[in-house]
Parts: sequence; structure tokens; C-alpha cells
Amino acid sequence: MMFEIAQFAPVEPLMMGAMITGGAVLVTGGAMWLSGRRAEAADMVQDILTRVPDSAPLHFILAQLSLQEPRDIPRYLDQLRRFATLRHSEEQIQLVDAAEPEYREHGEWAMWKAMLQVEQRLHGSERPTYLMAQMEAALGMKDAALRDLAELKNDHDADIIGIDVDPMLAPLRDDPRFEQLLAEVGLPRKTVQRG
Repeated sequence: MMFEIAQFAPVEPLMMGAMITGGAVLVTGGAMWLSGRRAEAADMVQDILTRVPDSAPLHFILAQLSLQEPRDIPRYLDQLRRFATLRHSEEQIQLVDAAEPEYREHGEWAMWKAMLQVEQRLHGSERPTYLMAQMEAALGMKDAALRDLAELKNDHDADIIGIDVDPMLAPLRDDPRFEQLLAEVGLPRKTVQRG
């Protein structure tokens, strides 16, 4: 099966085998997602994971793709746990440990709240993390999320470069402060389908 990067460069994931990198998959999957082929992007990553199951970056990418509409939260949590386990990331494991029971018992909103509480406990509230901004956006805490993103931008945090396409930040996209942040980061305004 052939996958195309925004219909410019053909890529055969099966031929890449173990040499595939998270970056190449992210570019290919991102191009598919931007062109409206979201399910195909997730299927491509899942297919590659059957051949390279111990690739932590691919599990992270699949987790992020699972947050596209329609969201697949069980898949997100499963892939986030696999990523955390492969990376031996105690912080990520704590996040998933807090999120899973809250999602099962109370739903998505409770899951994001539990994850935000863990992230704040781990990192304190003085120095925001990108994950905090994502959780705040998901919880409808626009002021807090935008404040944190502005601080991350001022600190030249590398994660800020993806704000334009991050599905977790979709609730912020109609806010003029978000548009201003895009301009300050140097990202185009309203040029791609977001959501």
C-alpha cells in the first residue's frame, strides 16, 4: 500500500521497516491528517507498529492521532501507556495511572482534570508545561491555557511550534488571543483546517 505526503512524495512504510523514524511518520501522518485523511494516518501508524512494536515515538504519534475528532480516548490512553512504558517515564505513567480510572468512571472531562492535577503536582504551578496548557484547554480554562502558552512562547519552549495543529488546543482557536499568539510564534493564521 502506498501513502503519499500531501500527494507530493510517495512513501512505502512497509519498505522502511525498522529504519522508519518517528519524524518521517509524523510528517507523513501529519500531511495525511491535514489533507483530511485522519483515519488513514492512524491506520498507517498502527500498521507500522505491528512491525516495529517497541517504537516509543510511534506510540506517542498514534496517541496524538487518537485525539483527532472523533476522539478515541481508550486508544489514546493505551498508546500513551505504551509510550510511557517504553520510555521508562515515571511521570507519563503517573499521568496515565490517574487518567484511566477517571475516564472509566466519570468520562473525558474528569480524565483531563486528573491529568492536570498530576502535572501540576509534578511540576508545580510556577512554571507551566505544554501539557498543562493542553489540559487547561480541554477543560475549558481558556485564560489559564493562553497564559501558559504565552509564557512557554516567551521561554522559547520547543513544543509551542505545534500549537496551530494540536487537537488539544482546538477550544482556543476562536479566541483572538490565540490568533495573536500564532502571529507572535510566526505561524500562519487560519490557513489549515483545524480541529
